[in-house]
Amino acid sequence: MQSSFVRQETDDCFSLGNAAFQLRVGLNAEQLPVLRSLSSTRQAQVNWASPARPLGPELTIQGVSYSVRHGNTRFSRFEADAELRLVYGLANGLELTQHLKPSPDKAVWRSWVTLHNPTAGPITGITRFDAANLFLSAGETQPQCGYVLGWLEGPRADAPGHHALPFSYCGWIPKLLYGKPDPELPPRPASWVAPVYRFCQERLTRLPLRSGKRSTYDDHPWVTVLDPQRQGGWFLGFEWSGTWKIDVEHLLPSQEVSVSACTDANSHDLQAGEKLVSPAAFAGVFTGDWDDASNLCRWYVDAEIIPKIEKPWPTTLHVYVWHNTPEKRNDAYLQREMALAAELGYESSYVETIWWKEGADPGDFSTGLGNFEDSRIKFPGGLRAMSDYVHSIGINMGLWFEIERVDLRTCNRLRHPWKPEWIVQQKGHPYRSWGPHFFMLCLGVKAAQEWALENVLWAIKEYDLDYLMFDANEWGVCDDPTHDHGAGDGEWAQIQGFYRVMEGVRAAYPDIMILNSSGGSQRGDFGIARYSNCIHPHDQAVPSTKQRRYMHGTGCMYPTSYQANLMTDYTAEPHEGGFVEGNTPQQPPAQPVTAERFEWRVLNRMLGYYADGLELCAMPGHQLDILRKALPFYKRIRHCTHGDRYVLAGPGVQYAPMMDEDDRWECYQHVARDGGMAVLYMYRCLSVEQTRTWKLRGLDANARYHADFWSGLPERDLSGAELMEKGYTCTLANTRNADIMVLTKQ
Repeated sequence: MQSSFVRQETDDCFSLGNAAFQLRVGLNAEQLPVLRSLSSTRQAQVNWASPARPLGPELTIQGVSYSVRHGNTRFSRFEADAELRLVYGLANGLELTQHLKPSPDKAVWRSWVTLHNPTAGPITGITRFDAANLFLSAGETQPQCGYVLGWLEGPRADAPGHHALPFSYCGWIPKLLYGKPDPELPPRPASWVAPVYRFCQERLTRLPLRSGKRSTYDDHPWVTVLDPQRQGGWFLGFEWSGTWKIDVEHLLPSQEVSVSACTDANSHDLQAGEKLVSPAAFAGVFTGDWDDASNLCRWYVDAEIIPKIEKPWPTTLHVYVWHNTPEKRNDAYLQREMALAAELGYESSYVETIWWKEGADPGDFSTGLGNFEDSRIKFPGGLRAMSDYVHSIGINMGLWFEIERVDLRTCNRLRHPWKPEWIVQQKGHPYRSWGPHFFMLCLGVKAAQEWALENVLWAIKEYDLDYLMFDANEWGVCDDPTHDHGAGDGEWAQIQGFYRVMEGVRAAYPDIMILNSSGGSQRGDFGIARYSNCIHPHDQAVPSTKQRRYMHGTGCMYPTSYQANLMTDYTAEPHEGGFVEGNTPQQPPAQPVTAERFEWRVLNRMLGYYADGLELCAMPGHQLDILRKALPFYKRIRHCTHGDRYVLAGPGVQYAPMMDEDDRWECYQHVARDGGMAVLYMYRCLSVEQTRTWKLRGLDANARYHADFWSGLPERDLSGAELMEKGYTCTLANTRNADIMVLTKQ
């Protein structure tokens, strides 16, 4: 890894960067700091800085805005070591420090702010303190912006900041979050554009990105700005799992783009001597197009945010859910299912919800939450015996957890009990979940954090776990000032409390595998990525067209090794017969799909982290044969999901509630980080065309590559120049058909 630098150039100028980029900060004639230059090594002639604008954070205190641009914040000094710090002061005595720290080897830097109250009294009502607040230059051509829509399952206008369409959201989680009754689905002709994980590209005017109820409910905290004239641009991501806002605006007269990122919906009181540190934003400059922007971001997130573990990653995952089926609660079934998983090549399995002693049978997974002891009804030999058996056949063992919601009937009981005084309070009343006995815990309470950490660590040791799946299906913000937070910063305290639990787990078990599925996944931001190895993008895992769209959208920000590409069904799906699940009483009975249709589903899941919840013992032989071939094939190519991705043909527009397959081809290319392998994923959806030609990217033009195929086509040698200039022509005879070409550099 190359080394970064922060150095003083002159009395009033500092530079930071590495071999990939350089950023220079200096003082202007008014002795205010400005961003003098910002350039990448690949495009040294382009200066992305806007030196006419003073550099510094923006704050809001008691409704009043403060910044160097407003003239009510004074610059004090520079400090430099491994990072550059710009220190400012306010008339009320508040000291604020802007931190800038370069990546060791990428054209990326982190930015955050520390507030310090050195006075003898409190400073109250702090509602905004920006982690990043920048003005960057733009060319004469109007820039374009790219962003990814969030988890919101329902109608909304295409551009963020606009009101949703005038009918109710569908789905069960929005009902919990917003308290709305179950709506009727709109008639089929009036279906809306499905927003979930959709990558949007448009001309930049004013772009207000917002978290919504949770960190990734409306939008993702990430934006890319592409300057067509200068053939490059920049991106910004924000590392926070609560409420946030990012504002981006093209200022046409001055040929600038402004961007700011900060938390939202909290009011902080800073007592004498206390400090408050913002979440970090990261920003990077790139040369090229949308794929080049995403590849730099993916590389940064993979290398410097997502935790590293010793075990192969992404691991192949089998989700075990059959302990809730009474006739299958016996060691014979468990061992038969897991032995078949091992024979097929699965490396990990986690046990889904309601595994604890008082869990419903099978029923609501909220029942018994707060209990970490295993059910001897569902697991006659106990979870430790299951874990021992699973380990004996070479599979990692995991469990589902939710630490933020509890069943009131488990309070003050069990081996390490929780207390009812830790429940989230809103306006003097406890925050109740969907049933009469289920409540949210305030993890802003230090004792609640200790309770959660102690129990999770106990379960890891007791059941010898390798894998954790963290869920959280509701979001209640506490306003009880008797907890370990104020009346206005309960969400801030809740998020920080969850981070502390995750930090404790990671510190005790550095090699543990953690899957984040908070609301599946409405809390899927860069902040929680610092504690998790992967994410479950959405609870709705079918049909395949949805999963490809999930991989496309999240893959703009994260390596696809981070995205669990889940398959849950080996039978015909209701929508395939024109039925909407849960809305049509005459839904046909489930039937195992043919080998061709099952292979289509499996190849769709190869794009990211392969995971499924299939009952292997119940599957017909023709489907098991496909898995026997697929899992070793996937293990061979999965390291490429950490590398660069090129979208040669992306997904079409999808409409809800029906997620119809598109009448086109899709094609995605992954290139391993070391360049030794490239993989081309080709999907003929419902296109009438049997043949398409794809010009590959990111290869070595002077090298030769050996090509082999999932479909068994004859192997051949091809040159990098030929593949990039003339392309590869794929022929697939049938619709809903796919092939994968593996290129190994010779």
